[in-house]
Amino acid sequence: MSLKRWHGECDVKRFSSKNLGKIPILLFFLIMVILSIVFSFNTKLGVTAENPIKFIPDNYYIKYIEMDDDENFDVIMNKDGDWSDYYYAKINTEGLFLNIPFQLIDNHRCSIARDYEGSFHFTHYQRNVSWNNSIIYSKKNSHGATLIEDKVIGISSGIFWQRSLFIKSDNNYNLHLFWMDGRDYDRENIQKNQTGEIYYKKMDFHGNNLTPDIRLTYGKSCKSIGSYYPPNVFSTIDFDSRGNIHLLYRECCYHQKFRDLHSRWNIYYLKLDDDGNILVNSTRVTERNIDTTGEYLKIDSYDNVNIVWTDGRLGDLIDSKDNTDIFFTRLNNSGIWITDIMKISNDDKFFSMNPSFCMDKYRNIHFAWDDTRYYGNNWEKDNIYYSKMLTDGTIIHDNVRIMDVPSSISRTRDPILFSTDDDILMVYEIYHGSPATFHETYIVSLRENNELSNKVVTIPSFEIILVILAVAVVFGKYKLNVLS
Repeated sequence: MSLKRWHGECDVKRFSSKNLGKIPILLFFLIMVILSIVFSFNTKLGVTAENPIKFIPDNYYIKYIEMDDDENFDVIMNKDGDWSDYYYAKINTEGLFLNIPFQLIDNHRCSIARDYEGSFHFTHYQRNVSWNNSIIYSKKNSHGATLIEDKVIGISSGIFWQRSLFIKSDNNYNLHLFWMDGRDYDRENIQKNQTGEIYYKKMDFHGNNLTPDIRLTYGKSCKSIGSYYPPNVFSTIDFDSRGNIHLLYRECCYHQKFRDLHSRWNIYYLKLDDDGNILVNSTRVTERNIDTTGEYLKIDSYDNVNIVWTDGRLGDLIDSKDNTDIFFTRLNNSGIWITDIMKISNDDKFFSMNPSFCMDKYRNIHFAWDDTRYYGNNWEKDNIYYSKMLTDGTIIHDNVRIMDVPSSISRTRDPILFSTDDDILMVYEIYHGSPATFHETYIVSLRENNELSNKVVTIPSFEIILVILAVAVVFGKYKLNVLS
């Protein structure tokens, strides 16, 4: 076969109607590949918080927030600088008030629990002339009517403050109270080192004690119960499906490089049954000699324990001058690690802090936190960043800056995430001015950006294989025809 003849036959075979019929098939599969890849990248990169809605009045701060079974919010808030009047409001996901806000409490140091009937339970310390402090309990309904007047339900010895008192309600008409107590130590030790232990008791919905005071921790060190910011929003206590209690607490550690005994806190985990019997002994979650804060615990639908916190292990061990990061881990219901400690924030040079997280109905985990990286560690220009982790541990939407701060706004910060049946909601604050003189609170939906991302984004290999096969069929038959 001469070269000229081969080329001539090639032209005839190439444009025969038989081979032209395969071109639409090839184009179809090529279009599928292109659309799949474009769709995948749009899904991966399309994370923004659009169309925020004003949530509470300007210059008000959230002291307590919780979503009820109807996906409305119970919010207790106070005006900036006013530490005596706290107002209650029921607000829906569109930012509409479902009641007229009214004053509910007048004690800024109280701990708050809402039961599944909608009533609120309050506890706070009352300083006595003697060394002992009274633990005061009261109860009001969602209309502000007093159901139980202030009454003493216990005594705490020592000089402790709000971080050491925490109340939580379950679905079995029980209240669970945790507090710091110095009854096991002499006054000098408590005054010098704030030494104390964590105690627990169970009560009914009328404030009647169902158990005696139960000591949970041992060791002469300062401890703290309840998340640092703020304890009534980010819970360190949760219940599993059997009613067992899972608890995080912080304990001071000492190192010769530290300036004082209280300069470092480690996070510990503890599991109890609903009568205060210890089922899993205290287990240290974080590494020693690093400072931790912002701890937050949630039990998922498999009864696993999910924990998020902030620490400075990658920065200066003395006072974390270099940076802090957001970390995550998961324990099973017996307190055994099933997920290694993961660093969620991915910039080692700046500060990431105040984490929040929630789990959607697919068991994916959504994270949001404050971050200073965008403006080069400028504390007056921190932004909110976001990541999403799938059930297999794959991170998508990795460290996305979802709040674009206009030049007139100083900071967007303090995100609080909630999961509804078909949405991810974020409540957050905007601070104006430098230094901030005015702030607003908004709610925004992340649903539009996440509903398409419930699986790992991968190159659509199935479509590529089909295209390769189509190409092979078309050109394979064509070559056979040419060479025959």
